[in-house]
Amino acid sequence: MGHHHHHDDDHEHYYDDTKLHDNQFIFLRHYLHMLQTCEEGVHYLTKRIQHEHTLDLPMLQDCLDVFQTLEDANFLSSSLMKKVDYSTYELIKSFDQYKTQIEQVKQSIENEEVDRVVEILVGHLFPAYLEWSMEVQKRLFPRIQQ
Repeated sequence: MGHHHHHDDDHEHYYDDTKLHDNQFIFLRHYLHMLQTCEEGVHYLTKRIQHEHTLDLPMLQDCLDVFQTLEDANFLSSSLMKKVDYSTYELIKSFDQYKTQIEQVKQSIENEEVDRVVEILVGHLFPAYLEWSMEVQKRLFPRIQQ
């Protein structure tokens, strides 16, 4: 098996990170799906709060879990986009600004302060998340259509 240097390395000596590659498309598709799933949860929770004055805690817990997963995924999706499209990179990174509110929600759930939870969700976090999510999808969809 030795150390012979094979000469078919035209495409492996240079990795172009200004373009997206196959595995990255797959990841971004999963990522977009995650954003949509989360969006559905947010709409559902908001509807129940507004129409039935009910906070569906198990569903909210799921939603918070997805936010957590999203936080991790954002790291990858933003670094993929950094050289491809810097403004999308910045947009994805801007999710970090919601971390404080997410923490406040978790804290308020623990303290059983339902009104406070609802106030943060409906007044701040959910509308902001939806706006962010729609914008990210708008930027990324055209890129995975290829």
